[in-house]
Amino acid sequence: MDGSNFPVHAGDLPSRVSTIDEVEKYLLDKPYKTDRMDLNHPGGGHAYRVEEDGVSFAYVTDNELDPPDKPHTSYDEWVEYCRGVDLLVHDAQYTEVDMPEKHGWGHSLISQVRQLAVDAQVKNLAMFHHDPERTDSALDEIALESANYFKSSGSKIGSYIAAEGLTFELKVKNDPKVSTLNLLEY
Repeated sequence: MDGSNFPVHAGDLPSRVSTIDEVEKYLLDKPYKTDRMDLNHPGGGHAYRVEEDGVSFAYVTDNELDPPDKPHTSYDEWVEYCRGVDLLVHDAQYTEVDMPEKHGWGHSLISQVRQLAVDAQVKNLAMFHHDPERTDSALDEIALESANYFKSSGSKIGSYIAAEGLTFELKVKNDPKVSTLNLLEY
């Protein structure tokens, strides 16, 4: 929120915003393993991978998998970062029709995100950060195309269009005291 890539400066918000400067220390104090990766976005940012007792998810916002300039994180690095996660939540804002005028804006093609899910062998993919002009029926079509894509690729990836109210529960495998790990709710 520096005003150059986002229309508002952080200081202009009508609220008190607190930030944590020592992210590594904060994350290491928690009972789960976390890892972060630099996003390919003009404004910067980080993706996060969280793991606990054999359950993992990766949360990748505002990320262009194939930016026009040198990426902060290469496609191959994204594949390794997301490899085998139970749930990948990834920016999937644009179609091939949208991209020519928006290349470099820091958001991914839906088709590239699908391929990342296959290459990284994720178990479930939730596509989010939809283009604001995308209609519900267009999102339904993307969901159908995605299911067909994964089926034709021979993968068994669960595919979801993230929407308000969608909840994911990931089962913790090795701890009988914890039946589910509620990681994400939209």
